[in-house]
Amino acid sequence: MSGCAKAELPELVFLRPEVPERLLACPDRPAPPTGAASQREAALYLIDLAAAHGLCRDRLHAVGRLLRGEAAAGDAAAAQAQAP
Repeated sequence: MSGCAKAELPELVFLRPEVPERLLACPDRPAPPTGAASQREAALYLIDLAAAHGLCRDRLHAVGRLLRGEAAAGDAAAAQAQAP
């Protein structure tokens, strides 16, 4: 084969990983207590806020694993199961 011969290039195939819809949304931030909140109300708000953040973080990590090809089907299902 001479150096000027044209070799056939392989066909490029782009694979688009399926990301479950539930992994693409995060829960809304809970509403803060209004007025003069008790310590209990403030604590419950912080717990709800941390839970919403944790769920969003877990979903984002699951999407990242899917896109990097690291996630097993169980990973995505587990992240979906945590949804409220």
